[in-house]
This record gives sequence, C-alpha cells and structure tokens, in this order.
Amino acid sequence: MNPGYKARTGTFTIGPRRNWLYTKSLFPEPDYLETVVKKLLENASS
Repeated sequence: MNPGYKARTGTFTIGPRRNWLYTKSLFPEPDYLETVVKKLLENASS
C-alpha cells in the first residue's frame, strides 16, 4: 500500500500486479481497503 501516492489516490499491489489505484475518498483508511480486498479474494477462490 502506498497511501501517499497523490492527494486523492493511493496505490496497492496484489501478487505480481503492481500499482493498482484506489480513491482515498472511498477508502480513507488503507488498512480497511486491504481487509476488504483480502476478503473479496478469499470469497472468489471458494
């Protein structure tokens, strides 16, 4: 997670995929976004 990427956006990495953008207005807390993404990935693989 790189919440300091820009004023309104941050970036994160999932496996080999790097620099995915996210909007800070929707996810102001990077830890919350990480939790949401992990749960989505777990549910997708089951």
